[in-house]
Amino acid sequence: MADKVIEQIQQFVVCDGQLRDALDGPCSSRANGQVDKKTNEKANEKVSPRANEKVRQIVSPNYNLRPTGASKAISKHAAINLLVIHNISLPPGQFGNGYVEQFFQNKLVTKTHPFFKRIAALKVSAHLFICRAGQVTQFVNFKHRAWHAGVSSHLGRDNCNDFSIGIELEGTDELPFTEAQYAALVSVSLALEKTYPEITPATTLGHSDIAPGRKTDPGPCFDWHLYKMAWSDSRLNNSVVKKV
Repeated sequence: MADKVIEQIQQFVVCDGQLRDALDGPCSSRANGQVDKKTNEKANEKVSPRANEKVRQIVSPNYNLRPTGASKAISKHAAINLLVIHNISLPPGQFGNGYVEQFFQNKLVTKTHPFFKRIAALKVSAHLFICRAGQVTQFVNFKHRAWHAGVSSHLGRDNCNDFSIGIELEGTDELPFTEAQYAALVSVSLALEKTYPEITPATTLGHSDIAPGRKTDPGPCFDWHLYKMAWSDSRLNNSVVKKV
């Protein structure tokens, strides 16, 4: 299965904190890495990606600046050194309905489903969301602090949102993730590693690892071995190509 995942990897690039499909060309229209909210007004109205979209951007208001120390680190990206994998589905166990996108924009309509009354007041986001079909949505600029980890700690450092990037996979603890999701996740991970070298397979954890006892995602059905092997193999393949 790992070979199939590698074959299906979609090539993405990271540019000034924005994730864009490499086929779209450079990100020159994004000045200084800031999310262009006017450009994304129409995207905000979407609830599901078009079949031919590999990457889209929807602005979430649920973010803030990383701590001052992060922006003044020794190297430009040294402060961002943790990748956190989550799972999410709204309502629980249901997919492909656009409610996750609404949730991250604070637009859930509570009367739509009883569960939404419990979470509508929460202010939550992630840098990226990968749906079951493998399409990627960016909600928060990587340079900014998405609100995905909550109360958390890693290697003695609290508030993992300060120094991490969060990726939500559409899914649950009880169901396997799709091959398309692994392919997209590996592709994104490679792109992030190129821009933030301290993000590696070794510094990629689950939400349950940084909030044990409080969180369980991405859950036992997430295949860490497949994901990290595909990531490592892809790094090697890219290195061989460059040498040739």
